[in-house]
Amino acid sequence: MSEFTAIREVSRSLRTLLEARLAHEADDQLPDPSVVVALDSPQATAAEFGVSLWLYRVARNPDLANHPPPRPAVGLLGRTPLPLDLYYLITPMVGDPEADQALLGRVVQTFHDTPVLRGADLSPPLLDDGREVRVNLEPQSLDVLTQLWQALQEPYRLSVSYHVQVLPIDSARPPDAVAAVRTREVRTAQILAST
Repeated sequence: MSEFTAIREVSRSLRTLLEARLAHEADDQLPDPSVVVALDSPQATAAEFGVSLWLYRVARNPDLANHPPPRPAVGLLGRTPLPLDLYYLITPMVGDPEADQALLGRVVQTFHDTPVLRGADLSPPLLDDGREVRVNLEPQSLDVLTQLWQALQEPYRLSVSYHVQVLPIDSARPPDAVAAVRTREVRTAQILAST
């Protein structure tokens, strides 16, 4: 069951994955293992040495919106979970262009190596649920990225967008009682061609 907190837990899971990879693989290209991965906008993260992992859009997944409702038991009909797609803007905030590029390369490499988060990659509430989420690089045009940065009222910075899918949010309403089908009737008729 995915509670309403699932959006937060996905963000935490992504942050934990990035922090572990950045701290574990510090080298001469990224010598500082204390890189902070903040869930704030790039504007709010600017004072820190790290990465902004900013959730900037939440949308309903159109492909899964019409799934049939669950039937938790005989005579009960639940509400279909709301399938969500999450969009993140990831921005390195080191301040040095070469270090920003190296840091962004490590972020992209991390999500390329781990395109599906499941099991221990997820925070405990999602881990217990047996869910998995997919992380895809979302190509954005320069116009879209420029609009995002204009909305932040900040000058453009090097960044990438990731699309995380699918996160179902369950309804808080209890299942409805429905009557069982008691009789079934099948009718057939021949369709005659008109002349």
